[in-house]
Amino acid sequence: MTTASVERTDDARVVHVDGHASDDDLVGLRRLLSADRDLPTILDLSDLVLAGERVGSFVDGLVDVCGPVCIIVRRATAGLILDRLGIARRCPVFQSAGDALQALRMAAEGYGIGWGEADQQGAGEAGG
Repeated sequence: MTTASVERTDDARVVHVDGHASDDDLVGLRRLLSADRDLPTILDLSDLVLAGERVGSFVDGLVDVCGPVCIIVRRATAGLILDRLGIARRCPVFQSAGDALQALRMAAEGYGIGWGEADQQGAGEAGG
């Protein structure tokens, strides 16, 4: 069973997902998040155990229906999975929502590359 909570900040929404995510859970979450397309999305997967095989297509679909997206993971194994699935090339990966928000805010002030759609080329360099 998966639970998701959405917290809005001035600059973005932070989506914290925890539990065990089936493929159906991920599809439902993507539908929910597509309602606010232009808001940058921080997808916190730190407390999620992926039980399905479609996390790659989930993130790809989320990037397609939302504005800029980045992912939060803390475990090295989760980062490795994202890298092997090619997700780290599509979305920047950070270790905390604070790091992601700071990068976004600094880019808005003209410092750093941020992690917006136009910044995807440098995505691998932005994360930790």
